[in-house]
Amino acid sequence: MLSLLIAAAIVLSTLGIACVTLRIRDALNRGDPRPGACFLRSAVLSPEERTLHAALLTIDLEDVGVAPKVRVAAVLGVKPRTPWAERQRALARIERAHFDFLLIRRTDGRPLLALELDRRTTDEEDLPARDAFIGTVCRATGLPVLHLPVESGYDLRALHRQIDAGLARTRLPEPANA
Repeated sequence: MLSLLIAAAIVLSTLGIACVTLRIRDALNRGDPRPGACFLRSAVLSPEERTLHAALLTIDLEDVGVAPKVRVAAVLGVKPRTPWAERQRALARIERAHFDFLLIRRTDGRPLLALELDRRTTDEEDLPARDAFIGTVCRATGLPVLHLPVESGYDLRALHRQIDAGLARTRLPEPANA
């Protein structure tokens, strides 16, 4: 009888802890933050990104558009039948990352080439691991990634050649519907 009471107490304690945890989570996720908690950034692009963006807009890329700061999760998805734990890990990785620039086909918005600036100094300690993961995923999905050094000015002909070479590596399989 005593062991039954102890088991019941453990079950009730566990349920109580679970309920409190869920209530705390719900309280944190409920409602909008105060408008005063947010601010307008002075610029969307960093100085390095603005320099590359200006060069990209100068180059005649024909039917290719330039999209800055594109979330990786807006471009790459996780296959529907991926096991739940693996799916959650993959989503967590791709939802936090963005491409510096994405070249897309203007006619249908199809991703063609991701452009990443290679920053030598960064506050993000996990940047090499993130870049390696994103590079691996992009290779697996057929989206090439072109890494470009940060420069104070770009040689437009050389940049155009690099982009053309990157676009030539683009495989365009039919997109998976998730």
